[in-house]
Amino acid sequence: ENSPHVRFFKDISVSPVNILDKTNKDLNMVAHVKPKESLLNLKDASKAIKEMSVNPDVKAVSGVVTFQAFYQLGNNNISGMIIGIDPDAEDRLFQLKSKVVEGSYEQISVPADNMVIGWSLAKRMNVKLGDNLVIITTDGNSFRMKVSGILKTGLMSIDDQQSYVNIATAQKMMRASASYITEIKLKLFDKRLA
Repeated sequence: ENSPHVRFFKDISVSPVNILDKTNKDLNMVAHVKPKESLLNLKDASKAIKEMSVNPDVKAVSGVVTFQAFYQLGNNNISGMIIGIDPDAEDRLFQLKSKVVEGSYEQISVPADNMVIGWSLAKRMNVKLGDNLVIITTDGNSFRMKVSGILKTGLMSIDDQQSYVNIATAQKMMRASASYITEIKLKLFDKRLA
């Protein structure tokens, strides 16, 4: 229930050919080739989501922006994942609305500074409904967010480190355009088709 049947995402890749290998065929040794720097967004994601949503085998589809960040409250810093979602689409996939144990899932429908966080993350951060957290992205950008909901999925990997915001808010936090989508998740009527 908490996992999609199919995920589309852009993986970090190491260049398969070294530039020295192209110029000199005798002997080249290069250690620790670094991954190619590129954005992790999917090309033409909005178009792909529209096409998948009309496929009769697809039950639900959602495009998201996922990124690592630090949650900060006073001296308390915890690393985790921010997931920018279309709340209605994500609810069709995972019934998130029914997993909110405090507050309101609907608050993240408006592109604003509201977030829904996992209950064990809230416990670790010692935050309650209505409290403010500072979110620091890996680029060093910081944003003040209000805890508008606390959810409990039963999976520690989600409840302990993830939070949800509106996709437009996530794109703003990443300083990215409205077409920036890092992942497409979908559920099928028959998961054997995956």
